[in-house]
Amino acid sequence: MDVPIGFSNTILPLFILCAAAISLPRLIVPKETRSQRMVVSGVLLSAFLVQSLSTALTGYLFAQTGANVGGALSDAPGETMFYLIRNSFLPMVAWGPLMIVSWLSLSRRTERLRGQDLARERLRE
Repeated sequence: MDVPIGFSNTILPLFILCAAAISLPRLIVPKETRSQRMVVSGVLLSAFLVQSLSTALTGYLFAQTGANVGGALSDAPGETMFYLIRNSFLPMVAWGPLMIVSWLSLSRRTERLRGQDLARERLRE
């Protein structure tokens, strides 16, 4: 079934995923952290959450085209979830680079805070 590309089935889901890829790492990683481990774990958790959202949006969009996603999930849950997850990786082309930029920004902020702490220590001496 051919579905034309439109606002509600392409642009809006991509906007939602890209907004989540930018905002979730900033919400999850504490602002005053000096740990790169905390940054990495926050970004990985954010990526998992955005990918989960992408899978849910993929299922919703398939259901909007008339596919019986609920029935397929009850009949063959493993195969259906694999299909939805596999198809939900395509939008990563859009939100993946934004997640990387968020990661680099958070890493830079963490190193700047470390540098400020080091400078304060040296001034006290």
